[in-house]
Amino acid sequence: MRNLGMGELLVILVVIMLLFGAKKLPELARSLGKSLNEFKKGRDEYIEPNKTPETTTSTLSQKDVPRQPVTGMTDDELERTCKALLSEIDRRKKVS
Repeated sequence: MRNLGMGELLVILVVIMLLFGAKKLPELARSLGKSLNEFKKGRDEYIEPNKTPETTTSTLSQKDVPRQPVTGMTDDELERTCKALLSEIDRRKKVS
């Protein structure tokens, strides 16, 4: 298979613009980018668990690492916030 030149790429771009219209192209590019990101994330999640112990950089076990809240909230505050957000989502679903 030969490489595509500039002329062929321009013809393909014009055909795509005629098929989808200029207004749809940004939306198509955005959805293609999101799809590629999801694919890469899924690929990385598949590869990560299959690492051998020699490739990991940390020798600490989970018990050795002190637990620090990422948000600065206590567990109770975080739980209340999550419950409030979920109830708000349910309320908005019922309204719409």
